[in-house]
Amino acid sequence: MPAEILDEEYPNIKANCHEPHTTRGVSYQTIGGFVTEGRELARVRRQFDAVCPNDIVYCQRPVYKKLRAFYLLRKGQNHPLVFDLDDAVFLNQPLATRQFIREADVVITGNTFLKDYAEHYADTVYRVPTGVPDEPYLSQTYDTEGNGEHFTLGWVGNAVAHRENLLSFADVADEIATEIPNLAVHLVGVAGADEVKDRYQDLDVPAEFTDWIPSHEYARKIPGIISTFDVGVMPLTDSFWNRGKSAMKLLEYMACGVPPITNPVGENAHIIDSGENGFLVNDREEWIATIQKLQDSSVRADISVSARETVKDEYTMSSVVERLRDIFRTEFTTYPE
Repeated sequence: MPAEILDEEYPNIKANCHEPHTTRGVSYQTIGGFVTEGRELARVRRQFDAVCPNDIVYCQRPVYKKLRAFYLLRKGQNHPLVFDLDDAVFLNQPLATRQFIREADVVITGNTFLKDYAEHYADTVYRVPTGVPDEPYLSQTYDTEGNGEHFTLGWVGNAVAHRENLLSFADVADEIATEIPNLAVHLVGVAGADEVKDRYQDLDVPAEFTDWIPSHEYARKIPGIISTFDVGVMPLTDSFWNRGKSAMKLLEYMACGVPPITNPVGENAHIIDSGENGFLVNDREEWIATIQKLQDSSVRADISVSARETVKDEYTMSSVVERLRDIFRTEFTTYPE
């Protein structure tokens, strides 16, 4: 994809995908518009034909929705095919997802739950967790003595999609407010979630809201916001969809050195060693007890160090890139050393 198009039309792709790979010597082009209509299909076929014979075709979730077009494009081609499964999309499109997994030479999954599913239909499946950009996350300063007059519980994400989780957590915040007089809440990503905002405004605690951060500015701005949290929370109900989600917000807290609390759902249970690099809680009582425990600055300091080390060891974008390169070298003889 030309640089000027990345700059003007897809700044989030440029910031989050293009630059981290090209700085490590990986070049690629983006083939978009997998549709079956006339001239558009011909255009995409020409793009596909321009791919060098030994290049790897790396397909992410949006492609599979136009499965028929993809198979038509791939017919007669001999490109190594990698399928990236980063959500439980098989819950809505089980047949198409299984067919795509079987067709791929290598399947990359974002977590353990997805890997277990894919292994029913493919032999070559790897777990490669979502990576957090090394910077500016890892360089954020977390003040274990507190970030001001309030003890702030922070959350980041899409509040519309997490309505149920946030409304449930509001009950926790409401109850613990009587135990922690200086408690405050900061929710980031609440645009359009009026019910959530109304519920938190009704709490007897100060509530701060950040509506939205544009995707192309997210990685630059969000670490600074997270570092103002005393504790990062990730309430998550147990469902098949949630088991298939990445633990991105959890990793963002940890990368910034902010002690996290979450439910043991999906990948969360594989990342958190409860009491060491964060806390796993099962019910309201455990939420309250853990938040109270984290009022102790020495506990926050210990968790902060371990949380950040966990991310450095396995969950940075640079480590993900190296992991993918190792996989490609192992599976594809044409991949350069």
